[in-house]
Amino acid sequence: MRLKGKISSSLKILNFILLEKRSPVAARINLNNRCAYRCTYCNVWNTPTKEMTTKEVFSLIDQLKKLGTERISISGGEPMLRKDIGKIISYCKKQKISTDMNTTGFAFDRRIGEIRDLDLIKFSLDGNEESHDPVRGKGTFRKTMNSIEIACKNKMKFSFAATLTRKSTNVENIDFLLQLSKRYNTFTAFQPLKEMHKGVKDISHLAPEKEQYKEAIHFLIAKKKEKAWAKHIRNSLQGLLHIEDWPRYKQLKCHAGDIFIIIQPNGDIIPCDRIKDTYKEPIPNFLDQGLENSFNSLPKVHCSGCGFCGALELNFISNKVIDVIPEIRRVVSR
Repeated sequence: MRLKGKISSSLKILNFILLEKRSPVAARINLNNRCAYRCTYCNVWNTPTKEMTTKEVFSLIDQLKKLGTERISISGGEPMLRKDIGKIISYCKKQKISTDMNTTGFAFDRRIGEIRDLDLIKFSLDGNEESHDPVRGKGTFRKTMNSIEIACKNKMKFSFAATLTRKSTNVENIDFLLQLSKRYNTFTAFQPLKEMHKGVKDISHLAPEKEQYKEAIHFLIAKKKEKAWAKHIRNSLQGLLHIEDWPRYKQLKCHAGDIFIIIQPNGDIIPCDRIKDTYKEPIPNFLDQGLENSFNSLPKVHCSGCGFCGALELNFISNKVIDVIPEIRRVVSR
């Protein structure tokens, strides 16, 4: 993010901290519920829904810009299944909004030219082939690695996002991801397994053993304290310490719906989709009542705690833990 953008986003967060002035500084747009993969902890592919048109997405981006959004994360499903993905990314760029995309790397061999305006590609990669494929599907590791090579050859900035499952949560696999991050001069975000809004109801069979999980997190904490490895771990040290006691978390006031929001494929606006149960209050839709009115009538979040890296560190900032700012700055860039 250029200096002007950094100052702007910092001021908006400061306004919230000091004046409680809400503003969706960060937003994730889930463009679809369609996906070519069948990851065992995800049910999004099995929840078909109406999708916004290109024109409606453009209108959403305009309204986000007006409300002060500095960063948009494009997601799904698999956003590369949208025929208009290139147009949407370019429109974000036109509005001078930092834009990243979560993806499996689907269709990169054919469509890499359409997404050149992205500031960051976040590849879903749980680790080596033995850790990745049992959860995401046979052959998916090689496909994702091929897409990573394509992004590399096209000199596009990318990182990795790993979900900590029973298969992937071990020191050997964590080290593989760190070595891979070093090889490509990038970083990995490590995300604890969590039941999601409208997700798979029972993922207990995928959860790592507690001691297995703690050993992996302690390994990451030790690496984070080493200067040579710290830059290859997306999570802040505070973030790693926070998720150490998963699935229970240390108390941290959540500001989902205050400084970040989620937009669903059909235009519904929710504070967060990292919650197990459905929202108790009505969910607003920006297509019906506009984004500002939807933002002002968001349902409340009732959650046991979050280990999701991006939301967690925005919550840290909102709770005046300002030393996580450098971790966010290297992700949000344009």
